[in-house]
Amino acid sequence: AHDRIVYLSLKYIARGSITQDEYENLCEFLCKPYTELGGNGSVKRLMNDVDKLQIVNTFIIKDRIAEMNEDVSK
Repeated sequence: AHDRIVYLSLKYIARGSITQDEYENLCEFLCKPYTELGGNGSVKRLMNDVDKLQIVNTFIIKDRIAEMNEDVSK
C-alpha cells in the first residue's frame, strides 16, 4: 500500500490537481487503512501536500491530458 500511496500522491502533486474521486479513493481506501495499521510519517507528509491541491472536475483532467499529448506530438 505504501508504494501505491506514494506513487499516486506524487502523480497528483506533479499534475497540480486531483479529482474528487481520486481524493476519496486515496484517502478512504489507501491512506486510512494504512494509517490504522501503523503506517509511517512519509505518507502523512505526502497527504499534507495532497490536501493542498485544487480539486477539479474529471473533464478538466482529460482536457489537460489531451493538450499534453498534442504538445508531445508536435
